Amino acid sequence: MAMPRKAEKKEPGIWKLVDGRWLVDFRPGGRDSKPFRKIRDTLTDARQSKQAAIARFQNGESVTPAKDTRTLRALTKEWYDFHGHTLATGRARLLRLEALADALGNPRATKSTPMMFTVYRKERLESGISEKNLNHELGYLKAMFNELESAGLWKFEKPFDKIKNLKVPPKRLHYLSEEEMNRLMIAASESKNKDLLVQIELCLSTGARWGEAGGLQAEDVKNGVVAYIDTKNGRNRYVAIDKDMEDALLMGRAEKGPLFPTGTRKAFERAIDRAKIKLPHGQLTHVLRHSFASHFVMNGGDFLVLREILGHENIQMTMVYAHLAPSHLEDAKRLNPISKMKTSVNRSRCTSGAHLSEKGR
Repeated sequence: MAMPRKAEKKEPGIWKLVDGRWLVDFRPGGRDSKPFRKIRDTLTDARQSKQAAIARFQNGESVTPAKDTRTLRALTKEWYDFHGHTLATGRARLLRLEALADALGNPRATKSTPMMFTVYRKERLESGISEKNLNHELGYLKAMFNELESAGLWKFEKPFDKIKNLKVPPKRLHYLSEEEMNRLMIAASESKNKDLLVQIELCLSTGARWGEAGGLQAEDVKNGVVAYIDTKNGRNRYVAIDKDMEDALLMGRAEKGPLFPTGTRKAFERAIDRAKIKLPHGQLTHVLRHSFASHFVMNGGDFLVLREILGHENIQMTMVYAHLAPSHLEDAKRLNPISKMKTSVNRSRCTSGAHLSEKGR
């Protein structure tokens, strides 16, 4: 690599170019060693590149190793063989990563750039794909490179690390009123699927996700407690239930094995229609979890307890229900400026009335 013209030396071995980029140009082993020359986008990258070259030289490795010709799709297979196969959804994740690699043009992995993903993301946003889904895809790519790096299978800069997630517009969380819950349970009791009503009541009693309740085993229910094992975030959760709920779950069923052996999602969808309940897109079965949390808070429940019941990783996730707390609602009525003004006006009127009464005597 010829030395670019008009380069300004900033520190030993590092030059700033006129286009704003940074040139690393030095001999790691002194005057008689081979030169190392690379252009980097930032001063931090240039310093890291220089240190990495020094470390390779000291370890007896080639300062400029042979080119890595693996494609992005090839890396997804290596990720799956090393780590992905251990995940419950590993196969599905692999398919999604492969599709993503193809959508990015399946470049050589070392040639992947942030711009590739940001251009792809812009097109997907314009086609109607949600910010949340695109954040998931970015997260999958970042996690893949992190795992490969930890296994020693990736020794280069991670191409998508500096891309930030899109801001996800907050969803309006819908919850069922008591009257709607009654209508839903009546509709569920009319279903041919005899498991439906019990599964609905379980979700409303414990805040479980539909899939968690559907995967419950008989041995997970004992002594008035339901144990949700291997949940979405990988942690087990334990929620107390009353005697009626426990009897409904266990009565007439085998002592071991799944409590809900038949699929109930379609039956739930039909029950929602029969109950004439309108739900926002994407909140079909999840409305039961929101309903549990919303009524828990409205009835004066503690947020730290709710966090444990729902299995949220942080309290901020639980605080989306804060606006439903009775104290929150009362404070809004009591502390708003109009309320204070009304009090002041009423007091003024009372004082004026008393003054007029005194003058009339």
